Amino acid sequence: MLTLNTPLFRLLDAFCKWWDGVSPYYWEAVFIYIVFFMMLEMLIHEMGHFYFQRKFGVGVRFLKFGFLNLYSRVLSNGTRLILGIPTLMAESRSVGELGDSEDEKNRADAFYYPRRHPRERFIIAIAGPLAVLIPCLVIWLGYQTLKAISGIEAPLSLVLAFSLVVFQNLVNLMIPVRFGKKYATDAWIAVEGLIDWYRMNKKPCFN
Repeated sequence: MLTLNTPLFRLLDAFCKWWDGVSPYYWEAVFIYIVFFMMLEMLIHEMGHFYFQRKFGVGVRFLKFGFLNLYSRVLSNGTRLILGIPTLMAESRSVGELGDSEDEKNRADAFYYPRRHPRERFIIAIAGPLAVLIPCLVIWLGYQTLKAISGIEAPLSLVLAFSLVVFQNLVNLMIPVRFGKKYATDAWIAVEGLIDWYRMNKKPCFN
C-alpha cells in the first residue's frame, strides 16, 4: 500500500514544488531558447560532427541548418552548405550513412566503409553533443564561481533556457533511439560503433 511517506510520493512532491517555482518563467525561457540559443546550439553541435567527419576522411554530402533551403552553395571541399528558416533542425550528412545503399557504404569516404575503424564512427557520433556540453559545463562553472564571489544571479528564465540546451544534448548523447531506416540519435550511432569496435578486436585501420 502506497503512503505519503514513500520515496515515489516524496519525489513527486519535490517535482511539484520545483515546477510551481519555475512554471511562471517557462514560456519566457522557451522564447529565449528559440530566439537566442537554438541556432547557435545547432551550429556548434553540427560543426562538432563535421570537424571529425573531415578529419577522418568521411565525405559530407551537405551541412544544413534550418528548415527549407533559402541559401545553398558548394564549399571547396565538395560539401553543400544549406541555410534555411531557423528551427530545431540541422544535419551534417555523411556519405554512406543509415539508409544509404550498400554501394554507397562501400565507398572509401563512406561513414560505414567496411575498412573504417568503428572508433572513428564513435568519435564522430559523440562529437556533436560534446561540442555543446563541454562549453556549457565551462559556462556553468564560471557562473557558479561568479555567483559565489559577487552574489550576482542570472534570471531564472535564462537559466531554464540554458538548461534546455543541456537537456537536449544529454538526451542525444545518452539515449540510443533509431527512427526508421535513415535516422538515429547520436547515442545509437555511438553504441553501434562501440559494439562493432568490441567485435573487431584488432588494431585500428585508418584510411
